[in-house]
Amino acid sequence: MKNSLLSVGVVALESYQTRNFVAAVLMGLMTGCTTLNPVRSFEQQMMFHPRGVDAVPESKAGMESIRIQVTDNEQIHALYFDHPDPRAVVIYCHGNAGNIVDRIPRLSRMRDTYQIAILGFDYRGYGASDGVPSESNMYQDARAARNWLAERRHFNPNEVVVMGRSLGGAVAVELAVNGGAAGLILESTFTRMEDVGGHHFPWLPVSLMVSQEFDSISRIGRFSGPLLQTHGTRDKVVPFELGNRLFEAAKHADKAFVTTSGGHNDLPGRSWELQLDDFFSRSHSEGQAKMSEAVQDEFDCLSQTGSLRGVLSDDRTAGDGTNRRMAASKNR
Repeated sequence: MKNSLLSVGVVALESYQTRNFVAAVLMGLMTGCTTLNPVRSFEQQMMFHPRGVDAVPESKAGMESIRIQVTDNEQIHALYFDHPDPRAVVIYCHGNAGNIVDRIPRLSRMRDTYQIAILGFDYRGYGASDGVPSESNMYQDARAARNWLAERRHFNPNEVVVMGRSLGGAVAVELAVNGGAAGLILESTFTRMEDVGGHHFPWLPVSLMVSQEFDSISRIGRFSGPLLQTHGTRDKVVPFELGNRLFEAAKHADKAFVTTSGGHNDLPGRSWELQLDDFFSRSHSEGQAKMSEAVQDEFDCLSQTGSLRGVLSDDRTAGDGTNRRMAASKNR
């Protein structure tokens, strides 16, 4: 009976890592293991599949290889794909496997296709980053990466567009909710980890086994910006229904969901690319409007204090060109 149960459980699963996890759990149950510590260990192995790098990529034209401080003793590795006049500035939170070097082709293509600046980073324990991965560490890593990006682009962290895929979608939701974002983009992500585990193992007490919650559904309703989300109906890793439930929990009126027929690791396709292009265009337009308002507000403030008196009479006094731009804006 026990061997039969183990066989049925293993055959029903979709991934090698998941099979290892459930086999270990079942073996523990069958041998009378009463502690959950081994389960916690296998939970860690199931969730996180980092891969190291043989060598850290060197910076080159169009790509900057950087290290970002996250604690006194730990740094994470990131790759920044710059653009001289981006339609949006994006931080990308990847999924639970591999490393950011694996994503170089996609990030480079996104920069060129959508005319954006984009930063991809490795969580602790991934690639060339220090430390070990955990839910809390991932959230801290994402905040540090966003702060670096905001400083690099000289604007507020909440002006960054946050994008996440799969497990990275949960990191992206937390980041957008806590600190704000110009927009949130989610690919093939889920409501919370317990729901994913419950889908794959309905016969196990998953709620007692999952210590790392990644509870996006309780957070996303607090995000006050535009949302763009996609999910494939043939996703065997993260069921389509979980992505759809997460989308429905979002409260902001400006949201769109793109349904595809692909699986978890399939690229969403042309319809998704068109939606992304439109999303970044709107981000650019809104960003330009905010910039114009900021320039006008600064001009009005300086005008009231008389600080522009010399500028309007002779623009040679504005050495860096900033006041000349404001004066020209006012004259228009």
